[in-house]
Amino acid sequence: MGECANTVLIQPDNKIVVCGSTNSNDFNQGCLAAIRIDPGTLGIDEISNNNIDVYPNPTSGIVSFDNSKLLFNNVTIYNQLGQEVMKPILLSQNPNETLDVSSFSSGIYLLMFKRDSDIVIKKIMKE
Repeated sequence: MGECANTVLIQPDNKIVVCGSTNSNDFNQGCLAAIRIDPGTLGIDEISNNNIDVYPNPTSGIVSFDNSKLLFNNVTIYNQLGQEVMKPILLSQNPNETLDVSSFSSGIYLLMFKRDSDIVIKKIMKE
């Protein structure tokens, strides 16, 4: 087996940088990729049907959302440095899903919701 590393970074201009690398010991090969994304130009028409409201925002502790219609499988939370800080598994059809971010430092966080190949990213502010 080889090694794999992935990073998500939010830049000061709110653009998202996604980097990944893999190294295969079996074939003595490696691969590195970096993508800079402007979230304002990512096919808004396509993801508008997958929109999910996260509230309250800003928050001091608990954020809520309705997962009963979109049925996301999981959500990953990233800090401003692109480090994964929480990855809970969501209940399939819960209309009152919550995440406790009270232990997080104040700042901006990205919530990346995933369902199969669908991904929706929401930004929240922790006070």
